[in-house]
Amino acid sequence: MGAVTLKPHMQVGRFELLSFLGKGGMGEVWRARDPRLGREVAVKVLPPRVVRDEERVGRFEREARALAACNHPNIAQIYEVGEWRLADMAGTGEDAAEPLRFLVMELVDGGSLAARLAEGPLPPREAVPLLLQVASALQAAHASGVIHRDLKPANILLAADGTAKVVDFGLARFFRRREEAGDSDITQAVSTAGIVVGTASYMAPEQVRGEECDEKCDVWAFGCCLGEVLTGHRLFDGASVPEIVGKVLAGLPDLSDLPATTPRPVRRLLQRCLIAERGARPTMAEVVATLAGEEPGATRRRRWAAAALAAGVLALALAVTLVVRRPAEIRRAPPFAGDLRVAVVADDDRGRGGRSALADRLRDRLLAVATQTKGVQAVLEGQEDVSVHVRAAGAGDGERVHITLEDRRRGAIVAALDENLGEGDGAASVETVAQHVAAALQLEGIRRQLEAEDALHGFLVRRTASLPAARAFRDGLQYYTRTRMARAGELLEEARQADPRFWPALVYLAQVAGSQARFREGRELLAACRSLVRDPQGAELAVLEVAESLLSEDLQRLLEALERARRWFPDSGELMYRTAWAYRSVDRPEKAIPLLEELIRSGWQPDWSPTWEQLAMNQLLSGRTAAARATAAEGEARFPERFSYPFVAACAWQMEGNGEAAREALARAIRKRLDFSTSDQLVSYQTIQWWASLVRWDEEVVRQRRAVLAEAERRLANAPADPSLLLARGEALQGLGRAAEAAAVLESFRGDSAGEPYRLLALAKSRAATGDRAGAAAALKEAGELWRSRQAPALGRLAYNIGCAWCAMGEAEEALGWFLRARDQYGLDRLDLALDPELDLLRKKGLLAGLARR
Repeated sequence: MGAVTLKPHMQVGRFELLSFLGKGGMGEVWRARDPRLGREVAVKVLPPRVVRDEERVGRFEREARALAACNHPNIAQIYEVGEWRLADMAGTGEDAAEPLRFLVMELVDGGSLAARLAEGPLPPREAVPLLLQVASALQAAHASGVIHRDLKPANILLAADGTAKVVDFGLARFFRRREEAGDSDITQAVSTAGIVVGTASYMAPEQVRGEECDEKCDVWAFGCCLGEVLTGHRLFDGASVPEIVGKVLAGLPDLSDLPATTPRPVRRLLQRCLIAERGARPTMAEVVATLAGEEPGATRRRRWAAAALAAGVLALALAVTLVVRRPAEIRRAPPFAGDLRVAVVADDDRGRGGRSALADRLRDRLLAVATQTKGVQAVLEGQEDVSVHVRAAGAGDGERVHITLEDRRRGAIVAALDENLGEGDGAASVETVAQHVAAALQLEGIRRQLEAEDALHGFLVRRTASLPAARAFRDGLQYYTRTRMARAGELLEEARQADPRFWPALVYLAQVAGSQARFREGRELLAACRSLVRDPQGAELAVLEVAESLLSEDLQRLLEALERARRWFPDSGELMYRTAWAYRSVDRPEKAIPLLEELIRSGWQPDWSPTWEQLAMNQLLSGRTAAARATAAEGEARFPERFSYPFVAACAWQMEGNGEAAREALARAIRKRLDFSTSDQLVSYQTIQWWASLVRWDEEVVRQRRAVLAEAERRLANAPADPSLLLARGEALQGLGRAAEAAAVLESFRGDSAGEPYRLLALAKSRAATGDRAGAAAALKEAGELWRSRQAPALGRLAYNIGCAWCAMGEAEEALGWFLRARDQYGLDRLDLALDPELDLLRKKGLLAGLARR
């Protein structure tokens, strides 16, 4: 049988071929005309020479079924499937027994995404809307039970109006159908090397291995396309298929050219799409939600709240959108990078005699103010994030101006203003209104900035309509997340003063108080917060529960509150970090590690060291000492002034039995702590003393106890009755073997609710060292009663220290009882169990094994 040559004006069925469009492994694609409906279509023809090739025919039929199953504006629509006998084609001279199979589809005028990328990458503002169309198409296909399996830029067509169309479902299949033997995409019999290489660059690891594909294969391929659109090159590329496959299996995408302006949610989405473990990838519905800036299935309910734009200025009524939703209804903000883009529009009001000169004048002034406002960029209409609409009505002394700030992407009114400008020529009033619109724009810019950084912060800042409050809150959060609590407290108090009803400022002020052991003040602040939010629901309730749990001793309650809050704000880096911290605190470091690794992968707070520090510590606590040392080494290289990394390395070396390496690493930690830490000097000496005890460096322990004693005595010269300094002096004397002096000091005062239990513990050790075991036991029992009264803070840690004191007296059973209480409170620290020398009594008796887990 000779080959069939398709030509322009040839008839295939009732369709007249017009021009050749392209050729691939599945045959030729032609532009054609449908005379019956008078429209142009695309006709894909499967040549007769492959009619007996079951695999090729199967792919052809799968594409037809897949397209028929999907009905979506971003999927090329199928119109018809047909066969045409060659004998019906005049003048071909071919065997009439061989049919010509063809598909008739929607014609997409325009090139492919691959052709567009040959010109360079797309900026994020163009890439995100385009890829959202592709994601929506795949979501619809998955909802219809169809997996594409061959998504790549060449299979995404761009119509002249910018609409994306996903095409070429030749490798598609339906869910829950097992692969036929040998149907491994990587080994498809395709003669064109470029097609094989191109396909391999977008294949998921499981697809490369020949495993069964599900919809997560499309998610991987989508991530490859998203990355390629943003970087301008394939993420997995190479000179040969084996080289590409090796990079895919090793999980080595080339993201070096990812633009710095890529919004964090998009950057994180890209990384999630390319996770090797398919179960950890997002669904296509989650992809669509992230790119569209909303949760799957979101519905929008709004209530309006009127608020003054800023305290102490003219009484201008600004309607501010406050959103209250259930978990599925919290809407993520559209990606925001850089300045707030604003268009100023003077609307026609023909029903009132046309647009007034005042409206034009005010528009011009607003435009000028927008160009001069920090964080705001004036743009042409159609390119804005927020549009300012100006309309004036009336005349003379009765002229009024109406201004709305509108966010059409969210369907929200950011602010609304209605003012009488009839006095005189209105010059002063025009300037006043312009300045207040500028303030409203700055406020919206701050809101979007915080939304882009953390969804939780974006939600909270929208609880105020005061620009000074929002600005101080934003700046306070920056210090708070970096544990600069003193400055954070000052700024958060400024936010509270600027808007006394701005309850999120009180939430963080309470956390600042708690971090400084001012627990009563923290509880009072939260009580005031509750009085401002009378009937909290949804996200507000979740936030308040986390805040209250952070000040409690119930860490399990805190974990549950954090997990509820994360359902509202799944992308919140702060909540993810807090959850990791809580898991570490309840002795579940294995649960903390993936959260911290995700934070690092997502680029959350990349210049913030504690994320790396927590990862290294949790790896250490889970017994992964080599991984902990590797993370500590990388962290120390990134943050050379931080002492936590060499400390973790020292503990890891000690656990591995290398005492010399442990002391060498600890020496670096000590130097960094003393050189760079802003902590109180006395606290630093006490901390270093504990470090040295963990690695059994006795000489350093003595050196630090002497430093504690000298510093405490120096300060007592100016404050002789300070209980915290007296306690430090007594503990140092006791540790240096001067028990009688220590007992005298410790019996001379009483501490506050936080310090008194620890005075009693030090006193017990001193009495025991002087042979007064009865007095020592009495002091320990008194400390136990304080624990039972629950008046002291940090009850779990107190129970642990009471156990250590009983160990020092040689009372293993009493000590074990208190360690069990500490464990049941929130779990024992595995670092203590592994290294603390005060537990040696229980180690020798083999009593530690049952303490590691609650």
